[in-house]
Amino acid sequence: MNSGRSMGHHENHAASPNAPRPRSRRGCEEMGTGSESAHANLVKTASSEAPVPILSQPRKERNENSVASPRDRRRGAVLIVILVCFTVAAAIFALVARQAIVARRAAEKQFWIAQAQWVAEASLERAAARLAADASYAGETWTIPAAELSGEDGAVARIRVEGVADRPNRRLVRVEADYPNAPVHRSRWATQVMIDRPAPPAKKDAQKKS
Repeated sequence: MNSGRSMGHHENHAASPNAPRPRSRRGCEEMGTGSESAHANLVKTASSEAPVPILSQPRKERNENSVASPRDRRRGAVLIVILVCFTVAAAIFALVARQAIVARRAAEKQFWIAQAQWVAEASLERAAARLAADASYAGETWTIPAAELSGEDGAVARIRVEGVADRPNRRLVRVEADYPNAPVHRSRWATQVMIDRPAPPAKKDAQKKS
């Protein structure tokens, strides 16, 4: 009996008010809820911080659309051929136009030279006629209008007459003819010739002595 009492006394001592009481289910749930809210606050604080960049190598991705289809390649080839043909045609057209302009200028130049030569020859004939009529004729500037040349441009001729030493009846005639009569774009023909004036008739001798 003593042992029984002692055991019972021991059990009462174990259940004394100073001993920790077992937690109920509600308390455990409250503790669990508190830990979850603390964890949420920790996650929220961590997410509010600035993100740390993580360096990583770029991954090579294959884009299937970047590969041109055979139809697109054919279109590109056709466009290239069209561009090449257009460039060649433009170059040929420019070359033909340039040659046509050069040929036209050459023909115009030849016409100017022929007209200047004709004006120079006409000027020589004019000087010879003037010398035959007047021994003191020294030359002139002869301006020919376009109407007399049957063209769009006129001409000008400069005639100079010079005496020859030891030849009183001979004259040196120099002519410079310009066609058209323009300061820059023109053709010039220069020539010269010796012209002999007829000797003056000898004075009749005094009447024969009777």
